[in-house]
Amino acid sequence: MRRFKNICRYTAAIGMALLLLSGCLPPLPPLPTLLPTAAVPTSTPTPQPVAAITATVQPTVDPNSLRLGQPLWIGRGQVQDAVFLPGAKQVAIAWSSGISLVTVATGQELWFQPTPANVTAFDLQPQAQALAAALADGSVLVFNILGDPPQQFKASAPDATSGDLAWSPDGKTIAVQYVHAAGSDPITLLNPVSGEVTPLPDTTRAASGIVPLLIWSPDGSMLTVTASGTDCPRLVDAFTGAERMALGSPGQCYSDLPLAWSEDGKFLAVPWQNEGAVLLNYPKGDVARYLWSPTGIGVLPGAKRGLFIDPFGQWIASRGGISLNGFDYHQPLIVWNLASGAVAAQIAQAPEALQGYPRMAATFDGSSILILYQNGQITRWLFPQPAPAEQMVSQILAMPAAPWTLGWSADGSRLAFGGRYGGVDIWDPADKGQLVRHFDAPLTAPALSPDGSKLALFDPLQKTETIYDIASGSPVRSIAGAAPILMGAAFAPDGRTLAYTAGGQPCLADLSSTRVAALIPSPDDGVIPDMTVTRLIWAPDGQALVTVLGIPGSDAAGSGLILLWKRSPDGSFAEIYHAANVQASYEQSYLALALFNRSGSRAALQAYPELGSAAGQALVVYDLAAQKEIRTLPMATAGAWVNDEVLLLSSASNFGRLERLDVLNGATIPGSGLDRVNAYDPTATYYMHEALTNARGIVIMQWQESDTTKIMARGIFETNGLAAYGWSPNGKWAYAIGKDGSFRTWPVENNQG
Repeated sequence: MRRFKNICRYTAAIGMALLLLSGCLPPLPPLPTLLPTAAVPTSTPTPQPVAAITATVQPTVDPNSLRLGQPLWIGRGQVQDAVFLPGAKQVAIAWSSGISLVTVATGQELWFQPTPANVTAFDLQPQAQALAAALADGSVLVFNILGDPPQQFKASAPDATSGDLAWSPDGKTIAVQYVHAAGSDPITLLNPVSGEVTPLPDTTRAASGIVPLLIWSPDGSMLTVTASGTDCPRLVDAFTGAERMALGSPGQCYSDLPLAWSEDGKFLAVPWQNEGAVLLNYPKGDVARYLWSPTGIGVLPGAKRGLFIDPFGQWIASRGGISLNGFDYHQPLIVWNLASGAVAAQIAQAPEALQGYPRMAATFDGSSILILYQNGQITRWLFPQPAPAEQMVSQILAMPAAPWTLGWSADGSRLAFGGRYGGVDIWDPADKGQLVRHFDAPLTAPALSPDGSKLALFDPLQKTETIYDIASGSPVRSIAGAAPILMGAAFAPDGRTLAYTAGGQPCLADLSSTRVAALIPSPDDGVIPDMTVTRLIWAPDGQALVTVLGIPGSDAAGSGLILLWKRSPDGSFAEIYHAANVQASYEQSYLALALFNRSGSRAALQAYPELGSAAGQALVVYDLAAQKEIRTLPMATAGAWVNDEVLLLSSASNFGRLERLDVLNGATIPGSGLDRVNAYDPTATYYMHEALTNARGIVIMQWQESDTTKIMARGIFETNGLAAYGWSPNGKWAYAIGKDGSFRTWPVENNQG
């Protein structure tokens, strides 16, 4: 879909126009004027089209050395929120970095609009004519339902950690509230027609860790204010901020996560302890009835629409599939009879293929419920039937990046990654971050050839390693009997050999013939049957190879090995060294378990026999020509090779400071910076780590022979935590992947190079 962007937009526009003509969607008049407000201070920013706004990158400290260009999104990240439109024919989806509208029956995307910053909150106008998204840069985007370029309004300061927004019932006002490191903003009322912004008095929350949840009363007169400290959640006047009703009393508060009003506004449903939900009468606040659930309803901060009522007021349901810790998604979806409070039906467990994925949206559709899971699958549940089962409706392509699968071509022209739910994407960062090709699941574990023209993929069902021509998408070679590799197969630097694994052993396939050679570890290595190959690392000259073996999910002593192989004159490979390392199965791509210098004549190997123990933990420098260790540095960690003789590293003896080591004479040069899970550029001149202060994102430093650190550039990436970051092999791109699967890359402009 994304490969044919312009065609899809025209097709979507025609399709949406037909829907409007058919009466399936209401006509799209201009957004109406703002509700009357009390006499409180207002400001009126000028709406700007999103296309005119670019994400901000802080200027570099030294513009004559290195700077980052404007960032590009790669993919969309994961589904953050979603809401079915009235009639349940379409579903609007908030991704980490964009908004889309999709047809429920087919999964066809009608339109997608990227956002300049990560999406923090999202809501559909009740009249289904507009969508709004709060972004982490403090702005609000308003989209019409046809997917035209949105308008952008400034509502808060940048770098918001969380927030929420909600349309008023009449669709004229957007309530928005942001939370920053120091605490929350007040609730702000935004008129999307005039741009007028009105803060609501007495709605600021002091705690920085809260996640606001804004819900209007059905008549538009009240809003929810999230609990803070000992204060209970409360309902306040939407124009004055005055309290109308508290949800409980100090020490005995009800939760407002989630909350649902009856259509007539006579009662509201809220979670009750861990035993279901409770219906409270309004305005008295007393209990009307309990909605029992022995396993709770799964309360996740910020989970909007977790409780929902059918349009006829007969049923109320809890979406389930969410939890306090965000990892256990097994709470049932429960339907209660609204009048009696009795359980009418429940999904105790999702279908096997969907277990472990949260439910992102659910809605009543006649006598059934439609459900959207985070992996993009939509199901239908005919809950009134005896023993109903979920039925597959459609599949929306969801490809949040799995960081450990990321790989670049050696020339930096292309990158590829596997999605968390399967499938593989190949992108061209130089061509405005365009998708080059997509491969569907179950294909996984991508490995790009050095020139970016070929891609090796593993098929877990067929147990094959297949090489594809990227331009055509056609297979050019398939190798049977293959096994999975955590970090994927690896092409040799000349592209003529593929390292992969079969039967737990590393193998080499000659791509100019059908020859395959297995690399047999020495019986003295300590290889055990449960070990599998997790990483394959070629020397730059192709004359040596490191194979890493580990036991998936284990870091116990004896669970991992690093094996070093050298090419013999006859072209075969012989093992020349091995070291134990319990981190062999770790998914973190930044772990430098083995590093070859630029000529491939030496290797730095990380020995770590037992987790948490200093015994045997060392950085070993091995000379391949002499076939011997030339340096063994206890409690040291390799960073990057500066040249063939100098290695950048950190050591416990120097309190983690970065220093340069001459591996021939042992001389060291202490320098600036610390080992903070750094990613090093190919020249070992610059290193990157996650920003610890100021704006979130990445910070690029320059190593210096001094005690003073030098910040060269910052890459702003307002996501809640990074899962990975690093450089392309040629150093022309910096990248970061958020924990939500969002992926941002920056061109590196180095005036010294």
